Amino acid sequence: MRYVIGSSELEMTSHRTHAALCEELWSAKAEVPKPRAGGSDEAPASPPHFSYALALVGGADHASLVLRRAQACVRHDGQPSLWSHALLIGLPEGRALRDAIGLECALTPDRDEEQVPEFNGITWTRFSRYLAPKLYPNLAIFKLRVSDPAASEKSKKRSERLEAAAQNPLAAADRFPCWKQLGAWKQYVHEEHGTTSPLLRGVAMPCASWIEYLFESMGIDLFPGGGASNACPELLYASLKHYRGALAEFGVKFELDWVLKDEGCERREGRDPLLAEAWSARILG
Repeated sequence: MRYVIGSSELEMTSHRTHAALCEELWSAKAEVPKPRAGGSDEAPASPPHFSYALALVGGADHASLVLRRAQACVRHDGQPSLWSHALLIGLPEGRALRDAIGLECALTPDRDEEQVPEFNGITWTRFSRYLAPKLYPNLAIFKLRVSDPAASEKSKKRSERLEAAAQNPLAAADRFPCWKQLGAWKQYVHEEHGTTSPLLRGVAMPCASWIEYLFESMGIDLFPGGGASNACPELLYASLKHYRGALAEFGVKFELDWVLKDEGCERREGRDPLLAEAWSARILG
């Protein structure tokens, strides 16, 4: 399927496997720089060029399923979302997708000790953690491309603003309080049936709030008529799929590749407490 967004395009290719997606997206076309003669691994004089993309993932673990159900209130059909998380990924030129580095505000970060209020809850991660079909059956990659070659200079400036914003996650913490949002959503994950969804209380999902902040730094509004208080991966997906006006003005092209293996938000298989007891008994001897 192909959607036209003004002067830009959004291509949607389904029925791919995670392995195929990993190999095809950003497949290595340039030789990866090798260590210099004499065994020196000294960094090159100039920093590597990065390609950027937005990634949406839909998890199948307990926390992810809760987050997907919580977004049903922003869908017109009231169904759970396909997506539980969103992040920005950057890829050094000439490397494959599995080598990409992500910046995210995750409820379950790679390293808990690095998620601190000084960084507004933002941590970095290796994107390869999300290339796991059983844990994250749904995956979408929105690659950023400039549709008008004449706009390359403008694109360069946008990338510079994006990188500057990413390095200062507290710059607009009053409007995008990701750290505080994490607290509300972590509580909800543990008390889904005992409290109202934070989205209905005007608390955005921190992962989407982070993405909104980054794109606002480039002058791009990803949530027209919304955002800030109700930003979430579902609305992010809907905006990139249907938002036709402002994106064309920036000459931005979003190419989308996706995999969907859990469209219905299938329930997680329950665990037998007796198995846990047996496991504990074995560990304790």
